Amino acid sequence: MRAFRRLALATLSGLVVLTYTVANAGPTPGPSSGPGSGPNSWNDHWWIEKASRALRGGDPLSSTENPDALLAQGRDQAVASFLKDPRFGDTVLDFSLMFLGFRKDRIKKENGTYIDFPADSVYDFPQAIHASQEVAKDGDFFRIFDLYQPIYAGPLERPYSFDPADQSLSDDALRAKYLQGILDDLDRLIALAPKVTPTTQKDFCADQLATHLLLVSNGLLRIPVFSFPDTFVALFTRDWYGSLEAYCGALTPIPGFDLVTALQSAKAKDVLLFSEIQKFNSATYDPKTVANIATIDLSSLAPGYQITQFKNPQLTALTNSSTNYNRKRSAYILKKFFCDDLNPIGVQFPAVHAAGKHGNDAACFACHYKLDPMAGFFRNYGQVFIDFSKLGNKITFDDTATADLKTYEQNWAGGPDAEHPLNIGYIRSTKDLTQNFYGSSLEDLYAYLKVAPEVRRCIMKRAYEYLVSDDQTVDGDYLDYLTDQFNQDIAMQGSSGVALKNAFARIVLGPGFSTPNIDRNTCYDHKPGYVPSGGVPCQVSSILNKSCVGCHSSTQDSGGLDLAHWEASKGDAGGFPHVNGHGKPISHAATFQMILDRLNATNPDVRMPYLKDMLTADRQQLYLWANGMLTGKDAAVK
Repeated sequence: MRAFRRLALATLSGLVVLTYTVANAGPTPGPSSGPGSGPNSWNDHWWIEKASRALRGGDPLSSTENPDALLAQGRDQAVASFLKDPRFGDTVLDFSLMFLGFRKDRIKKENGTYIDFPADSVYDFPQAIHASQEVAKDGDFFRIFDLYQPIYAGPLERPYSFDPADQSLSDDALRAKYLQGILDDLDRLIALAPKVTPTTQKDFCADQLATHLLLVSNGLLRIPVFSFPDTFVALFTRDWYGSLEAYCGALTPIPGFDLVTALQSAKAKDVLLFSEIQKFNSATYDPKTVANIATIDLSSLAPGYQITQFKNPQLTALTNSSTNYNRKRSAYILKKFFCDDLNPIGVQFPAVHAAGKHGNDAACFACHYKLDPMAGFFRNYGQVFIDFSKLGNKITFDDTATADLKTYEQNWAGGPDAEHPLNIGYIRSTKDLTQNFYGSSLEDLYAYLKVAPEVRRCIMKRAYEYLVSDDQTVDGDYLDYLTDQFNQDIAMQGSSGVALKNAFARIVLGPGFSTPNIDRNTCYDHKPGYVPSGGVPCQVSSILNKSCVGCHSSTQDSGGLDLAHWEASKGDAGGFPHVNGHGKPISHAATFQMILDRLNATNPDVRMPYLKDMLTADRQQLYLWANGMLTGKDAAVK
């Protein structure tokens, strides 16, 4: 095992490049790697090829790139050159999709164009594109947490449904003909409008206008770009067809309403929109790098119109109902952004998973004390993430049930103070409320994601999983080290994008990435100064150091238990020194059973760590390991 020690920062073309040296013995991740290997050995060539693919969007070294020349510069310089390559933007895009929980098998077609159709394309994740573009220019990766996002456009493709007689038309001509058909149909309605009377209004709305709106929706859906279903159909309805819908739904005439003027206004906006759409035809727009993906500007069509980052994939995966109280959406935020899987300690699950906050059931409470307050951020967002607080006093859910919005909100009653009357936030502690973050809106939550320490550590954890392996055992202290360096780089450089590049460099230059055929149950990367702790796995050792050793560092401490040292034993796999009140040794088996009992206890006077909070994931991991030591079974913790 070996750890790396950071020596210096060198600036190359505005990019902070890290330089490392070996602090402990082990295989060197540079030339002359491994016993008996000369300069630029097989392992070096394997590493440079792997680094190229990892940092350049999956692309290997080209036939014109000499691996020996790259290696002669030193691995740190090779990594620096890869990070400056435009293809690094594709790496960040792929990583961002993985971080969001929607990682794709591939993000580009064979010709290098970004996949844009069918659904769940890269264009369905504006936050991933936004963050990738920012990192590529050493900007702010935390744009991934902007609630409101630009609309990124893919190249316009051939409409997939059309009259066979139009088969010979080019893609652009076919698209133009279809869009012109929508405008021609509006002209037909404008011609009919003067003849509409209060008596024929209902028929006009039910037949003529309804048919036209269906034509509009189908027309836009046939052009696979912009994620039309959730973006433009809603936009049409609200911003320029909305007045027509109001006219059709009115029981009595609307004073001053002019049907012809309303239709002409809709057509004028259609013309503007269609001209914007045509700018993205494949003859003039075909982005091959993240930096070239362009946005469509709708400000002239609907001033102030914004879309959130919840688009097609989230609409499908994160539905809500009248009874789940947004818990699916809450679990997504906690798992993906906080790396909290909400694993309840105590392997004893409730017989009945009843409704409510589960506050009186320990196994349920272990999850719901975090899950329910996080769900409150979504309380106004019902069906397809529509914010119903802007539409009246009712909310409709994805299961089509409805509820009174104020009554529904009372599910989060009982906030911590007068400033926060609702129990909505990110909860770290049920004992010390000052450790928690409380808010009210999704804007509050997404602003907090940019500064929450757990989120930054989660980014580092996901970066390690992305570059090394998503099932590789990793030392928690090493993740803390990566996070500390990430935060320091942000403070020094004023850029989370540069900090993310540096984190990628640290990982790629580390032993885990650089070791062929790694064992997934072994920790390869450690913080500087790491000293192995006998029979305790590195990831468990980091939990003990963080949560337990402060009170249990010798047999003279509380309970006579020393969790800072490990003692070998002939009769078992070993354990911690532990004595009773008379100084007599306590068996390792009895010690592990006591640890399990204290971790799983509900009585605060017994539950460990004493009167302190422990991360649920840490408690679960420590429990599984101790149980494995007690039973002799592989704890299988990571």
